[in-house]
Amino acid sequence: MAVEEIIKKTAKQRLIIAATNLLVKHGAQATTTRQIAEDADVNEVTLFRNFKSKENLLDEVICNVEKNALALLDTILDLEQNVDVKTFLRLIGQKLNKFSRDKRDLWMLQYTVGLRDRSVAKTLSSIPQKVLAYLSEYFQEQMNKGTIRSLDPRSTALIFMSYISYSHLAEQLLNSGFIIDRESSFENFLDVITRGILAPDGSKY
Repeated sequence: MAVEEIIKKTAKQRLIIAATNLLVKHGAQATTTRQIAEDADVNEVTLFRNFKSKENLLDEVICNVEKNALALLDTILDLEQNVDVKTFLRLIGQKLNKFSRDKRDLWMLQYTVGLRDRSVAKTLSSIPQKVLAYLSEYFQEQMNKGTIRSLDPRSTALIFMSYISYSHLAEQLLNSGFIIDRESSFENFLDVITRGILAPDGSKY
């Protein structure tokens, strides 16, 4: 590969990284091409040479975030299911919790850019949709086997995902004491989702 091509590729990668960081911090409207170029240590001419416009660069950023997130999800969802339900949910929950921490840029883009730009929200929705479909299928299979009672698999999957998503969001936006111990908190959630909240028959409520 020619030296010029290597330099161009490196500059393009730096621009994408800089744009991602600025989008997460400030949102699309407040992020300027000058800021992006400065953070990427290139001039604005290089930015426009590579992407033609700010909008094209932001589209590239969103597609890049989606692509990387889906690739990581593929490895996470390749999980052995031949274990009891609680063990499986613990394992997948731990992996999804780590995914939420590692892909902070994804969640912040969804909450900042996605709320203002429906096309961005639609693109990034492929990530939670993938998890939702996977968990819904898992719960349906468990119902078919008789290991869990008859319920709506999609609603059950949403409940599971909601706990992970909200606990991560609370950790980012609220004080650090909101969830004191993430591990024990998740274990308590698992106890609720696998055993329910009603007392056994014959017990006082």
